[in-house]
Amino acid sequence: MVDSAMIEKAMAAHKEWKIRLENAIETGKSEFIPAIVKTDNSYEFGKWLDSLPSADKSSLDYQTVKGLHAEFHKVAADILQFAVLGRKEEAIKKFSFGGIYGLASSKLMNAMFDWKKKL
Repeated sequence: MVDSAMIEKAMAAHKEWKIRLENAIETGKSEFIPAIVKTDNSYEFGKWLDSLPSADKSSLDYQTVKGLHAEFHKVAADILQFAVLGRKEEAIKKFSFGGIYGLASSKLMNAMFDWKKKL
């Protein structure tokens, strides 16, 4: 069963991606592979979501978060791909304030916060 501590941990794991992407944009390098980043269940947050019991997975909150999480990873992978290919300006544009990263990230975090409030 989902509890507040689990959601807090998932939110913290999600926040790490901002730092990872900032570093990749700055250096043009990353230990992460865009094709794997694009999947929504290869890292801590996604593994946690996939591990939840059926009762949690049937909730609207889970379904919303799962979809937003998948979308976030597509966006993160695109930015990472630009960064490691040396297309820094394009990565910055997608990552910067008003770019698609902020929108995808804030939607996901808001959905997680809403889910947490209902517990």
